Amino acid sequence: MSRAEQGHRIEITKRGRLVAMLSPASAGDDPLAEMERAGRVTRAVNGWEQPPPRREADASTTETIQSMRDRDAAR
Repeated sequence: MSRAEQGHRIEITKRGRLVAMLSPASAGDDPLAEMERAGRVTRAVNGWEQPPPRREADASTTETIQSMRDRDAAR
């Protein structure tokens, strides 16, 4: 771990096969940004950071459900 603290990246192998990497951490690490740089993820164009604009409803949810039930009952 002291080598990782010094900035070295350590490969951990099991029977000669790479199974993990131990790398130094910093306060500014952003795992998502690192995965994006590696091409493993793509950020959403309009993610949770900017929800869609609110739309004014013509009726309350209760009124909408009741009208749907009335319409179904009339069939």
